[in-house]
Order: sequence, then C-alpha cells, then structure tokens
Amino acid sequence: MAADTLTDRDLKEKMVQYPSEGVTVRAFAGVPPVKERRPAIIVVQEWWGLNDPMKDVGRRLAKEGYV
Repeated sequence: MAADTLTDRDLKEKMVQYPSEGVTVRAFAGVPPVKERRPAIIVVQEWWGLNDPMKDVGRRLAKEGYV
C-alpha cells in the first residue's frame, strides 16, 4: 500500500507504557498496516507532554511506513 493512499483508519494506534528509573512512561505508537518489520522513529514531545499534535506527528510518520 503506497504511503500516499494511507488514511488514519488504515493505521493501528495504541498507547504503550514502559518503566524508566522508577516511573511509568506513557507513549503513543502509530503502526503502518504491514506485516514486515519497519524502522522506528522516536519523537520526543514538547514540554506540554503527549498531546494531539504530537500524536498527529506519529500518524504522519506511520503513513510513511515508520513505527
């Protein structure tokens, strides 16, 4: 599926959590709809935290084939 034909509905989205130095960190994961392994990009949010504009960055990257 070409990246330019993907929509938000095609993507898998999930909130993930992982421990880091005694605290639980929440993160958003946007995953393209492919079976093969894909490269990942970690986006560090602004000081406002994980908000909708930052989730949109993850969605745009997933549409380009990144996790």
